[in-house]
Amino acid sequence: MTAATTTPTAALLARLPVGEPLLPYAHMNELDPWLAAARVGGFELPPEALELVEKAQHLATLNEAHVKPPDHRATDVHRLLSGASLADIFDDDDAAAFARSRWERAGELLIRARDHLAGECGDVFGRARDELVRVQLRDAVAALLDRASDAATKLRRFAPDFGEAALLAEGNAKELSTWRDSRRLQADLETMLRAWSTSWWQATRHGRGTVAVDFHPNSAGFLFAWTTPGDVQDERLMLGRDTEILRIATAPSEYRLLAPCEFQQVIAAADRDHPPTETTSAAASMRRLVCT
Repeated sequence: MTAATTTPTAALLARLPVGEPLLPYAHMNELDPWLAAARVGGFELPPEALELVEKAQHLATLNEAHVKPPDHRATDVHRLLSGASLADIFDDDDAAAFARSRWERAGELLIRARDHLAGECGDVFGRARDELVRVQLRDAVAALLDRASDAATKLRRFAPDFGEAALLAEGNAKELSTWRDSRRLQADLETMLRAWSTSWWQATRHGRGTVAVDFHPNSAGFLFAWTTPGDVQDERLMLGRDTEILRIATAPSEYRLLAPCEFQQVIAAADRDHPPTETTSAAASMRRLVCT
């Protein structure tokens, strides 16, 4: 990618360290997971999210510089008896008290700023997360699965399990090379799933979420990921407890991560398609199988 075609997100990511959170509490919001997903998926984040990064970096710099002043012994009798004047002692006491007070006030302000930035992050991704999941993330995952499908074809004699032990024991040089490449695809998929899961956590938060809190998925499984979960015979794969990309790519159902805004529509469609003998609603099944 040349400088002329570099996107704003790619340019920003090129300046950021790989694998390091921007802020210590970043796991509580969507900024870092989506930055990581955009890095491996090559997609664009909204401008408002990129502005959050600038603010987070500035705050991180201030946090780094927020160092506790050295301890000070006030009204030091030993200094007085060693020849220091009262004015010198009191001047030093006043300076130390001022430094301590400023450090404490700065700490309180930094905490408020962190909380405010987390709120801004929630607002930004509250507006953007559905589009990010439905378009950018879904396209990026589909591209990963296309590559994984090619790898699975080359490793078809190890299907359907694609077990690591069998591959390492019996694979030839080409198969082992394909397997190693697929592990990079696996890592990228896990990165994207973390962004998806974090967005769902935020979308089901008490008082702020767009989906009821009891529909927070523990895993990308059932109707949260598969268009026809009943076609996936492996229960662990269907429920999202197994996220092996080679098995997902070769499963007999489309793997399509659900966005929070699509939840009600998918629930309604699943209830319409239930067999007449089925007494459990789709919502109840989702809650029981993959939700907290």
